[in-house]
Amino acid sequence: MMGGRGMHERKMLLVLTFTGFLALAVVMGIGRFAYTPILPYMEESHLTTFQAGLLASANYAGYLAGAFAAAKMNKSVLLLHVMILISIVTTAAMGFTYSQSWWFGLRFVSGAAGGIAFVLVSSLVLSQVRRKSSSPYYAAFLYGGVGFGIFLSGMFLPPVLALFGGWEYAWIILGVVSALFFILILLGFRPQYTNKDKQEGRIRRMTRHEKQQLQRLYISYFCQGFGYIIFATFIIAMVVSTTDMGWSSPYVWAAAGLGALPSALFWAWLGKITSLLTSLRAAYIVQLAGLLIPVFTSQEIWILVSAFCFGGTFMGITMMTLSFADQSFPRQSQRAIGNLTGLYGIGQLLGPIAAAALLIFAPFAVVFLLAAVFIGAGLYQLQRLASKQKEVKTRAVR
Repeated sequence: MMGGRGMHERKMLLVLTFTGFLALAVVMGIGRFAYTPILPYMEESHLTTFQAGLLASANYAGYLAGAFAAAKMNKSVLLLHVMILISIVTTAAMGFTYSQSWWFGLRFVSGAAGGIAFVLVSSLVLSQVRRKSSSPYYAAFLYGGVGFGIFLSGMFLPPVLALFGGWEYAWIILGVVSALFFILILLGFRPQYTNKDKQEGRIRRMTRHEKQQLQRLYISYFCQGFGYIIFATFIIAMVVSTTDMGWSSPYVWAAAGLGALPSALFWAWLGKITSLLTSLRAAYIVQLAGLLIPVFTSQEIWILVSAFCFGGTFMGITMMTLSFADQSFPRQSQRAIGNLTGLYGIGQLLGPIAAAALLIFAPFAVVFLLAAVFIGAGLYQLQRLASKQKEVKTRAVR
């Protein structure tokens, strides 16, 4: 009897996690990141590089607003369905207008819907996982949905351009694909999964050491948001403008998605056999190496490696950072995670603007070097955090 119940709960968790996987593919992998491979084709006739950076920042501003707003909303399945639907509609609508004002509005709304949906999916799925399983791999699989959406957006673009000849159709067809996924999402997310968790207990004061450690994590994650988004926004534009590739440039973005698909699972495994902080620092190092590649070379194979390094780290870093905050600062877990998300969003907002301004007078290599500097600064803060943590443990043993 108990075995049957356990089997039923595992099946339920698998269905729920897979549904969340599809939801993140729609609102993040497609709704948020499809802009990257489509951008160079929009730039050819409608956008300057600076305008492209501002348009990207409009989406990140929406995401920031949505993420903060979600913390105060009722976490219901119906609200999640509405946000996913808004994401799908705003994605498809990009292909029906040439007005830059509409583009800015659509990308902002898409970002806001994506930010709310990301928080709701995480809350609804992880609350069920926390109650019924101790495995870290459900969460890792959940966030792999972002990589799946990125992979699809990169793989769909070349055949769509070949068949229809315009970037407009890419937005529309990706919207249609997202709508098909939405049918499965409606079946998978049921009202009984509405998150009724409430924060219990009073928030206690943090020690001076905890405050310092949390501040280091804040700085590190802000740097991550600033640095990674520059690569995500401009790598395809760099490939199109500075290289003569023998195959379609969107496949570079597909390589990033391919790296992101299993990345959260890999980093969860590494964190389990070492430590979460060790695994997090390793991910920063891999990402830093990937960002430096386009600074020194534009050879096709190395650009693919760079994209794979990026894809293989950015969602893993998000998963590990939020998990580390929850485990290391339990007295302020909810507030810490909210502040981390906000700082990450601010970094994502500022990164494309700074990069676009640089590109007015500097080559792409300088922009990616700027991104690498910020990731390096984030890694430095994590190293300081780890050293201080080790020092405190040593004193405790004595």
